Amino acid sequence: MASLSNTLAFFVAAVIPIPALRAFCLQAAVLTLFNMAAMLFLFPAVVSIDMRRRSARRLDVFCCFSASASDAVLELKKGTLDDCRKQYDLPKKILARALPGTQQCETILAPMDLEAQLQDFEVMSAVQETCSSSMQQLTDDERRPLRDRCAETQRECCSFSITWFACEVYGPFLEKTWVKLTIVLMFLMLIAGATWGITQVDDGLEVTDLVPRHTTEYEFLAARSEYFDFYYMFAVTQGNYDYPKHQQLLYSYQDAFTRIGSIIKNDDGGLPDFWLGMFRDWLIKLQQAFDRDWRDGCIVQQKWYANASNDAILAYKLLVQTGDVDNPVSKVQVNTVRLVDGHGFIYQKAFYNYLTAWASHDVLAYATSMASLVPAPRIWHHEGHTDYELRIPKSSALTYTQLPFYLHNMADTKDIMSVIEEARAICDKYEEKGLPNFVTGVPFTFWEQYMHLRYYMMVALAVTTIITFLVIAVILMNPWLAAIVVSKH
Repeated sequence: MASLSNTLAFFVAAVIPIPALRAFCLQAAVLTLFNMAAMLFLFPAVVSIDMRRRSARRLDVFCCFSASASDAVLELKKGTLDDCRKQYDLPKKILARALPGTQQCETILAPMDLEAQLQDFEVMSAVQETCSSSMQQLTDDERRPLRDRCAETQRECCSFSITWFACEVYGPFLEKTWVKLTIVLMFLMLIAGATWGITQVDDGLEVTDLVPRHTTEYEFLAARSEYFDFYYMFAVTQGNYDYPKHQQLLYSYQDAFTRIGSIIKNDDGGLPDFWLGMFRDWLIKLQQAFDRDWRDGCIVQQKWYANASNDAILAYKLLVQTGDVDNPVSKVQVNTVRLVDGHGFIYQKAFYNYLTAWASHDVLAYATSMASLVPAPRIWHHEGHTDYELRIPKSSALTYTQLPFYLHNMADTKDIMSVIEEARAICDKYEEKGLPNFVTGVPFTFWEQYMHLRYYMMVALAVTTIITFLVIAVILMNPWLAAIVVSKH
């Protein structure tokens, strides 16, 4: 049942979409199935052949040679005492008696009719005490019956077998104290070596192991791993974060990733701009165009003239936005409000009005930023000099944004896991500061599972071992047997 259960489990696990794991499960299932078939059919046949060998008194190693009588299979059947003596050459009972007036004794064969009467052990003890002086003169080898000595000689001459080797050589060798200590020390050394070896094993699988071999996808991933060790990642901000009010924290969050060495940086060592920086730069450009036309008199507080530039007119429409739904436009603040203040922060009250204009008019920068803003900004188009509509629709508050980064020099799992650890540390740091965030991308999707793999594997093994011990100890009522089973596995 255990083999059948393992076979079915491996076949079920073969539905895993990862080719490497699928191939392993199929091979393990076939191997377990053949092992079960061998135990059911081959093992009984081998045992039957071995019984025939023992009946024929053949050696277990050299089947062409005959074995001793000790290796024979005895067939038990009813019979008389004389039949047993004739078949197995059993000796008759021996009677010892003292010679009158001497210190010596003699041994004689007991008559057949007196064998049933020899049951008084006290008489035999007395005779033994009387004969002790003469018996002491016999050596241990002479005291042994002739039949035993002949059988031993026969076994030594022509009875070499695995059973004899185990009983006469290997067993006594293992019973020696220094051998036991050596085995225990070797066992402890193997455990220490295995523990050290586990720490030296590299975690993770290659990306090419996820797709079938000899396919276009496999060739692409193999070429990419060999020549282009390049990956992208995104730092994601989410939740009810107040972007207009906490722009500084967002800039600090992006700058924190400069400490990750595998991220591609600019020539000056800084990171490429993200969506908020591109949004700010666009507004600064419009502010500069407005200041120039304001200084030249092309734009006044109430209107603009025909010689005003298109960017200056767009800046004028942005400057009059109040961010108030009831009173969305105010021309009074044209020369009092700046699109971007001296600290580099966008005007907070009209932040989402500006966002609508940026996403609709600086389309290239918005697409390049890969911000994936959610909810998406509203659409609004500025028609130029003839468009006198000042009201710009206000976009909804953002709940999801992305900051793209590009990674290189990611040759092996160790490098990727190092980047993951550093990125996760940054996320935890800014999570404590009130910025809900996380990182995503191919390295995090595929390799992050190996971050705590060893820890969770050890926990799973410990729990499995404890549960196995408790179940066996309770069912069999034998803690020692449970400990032996657990230590064996």
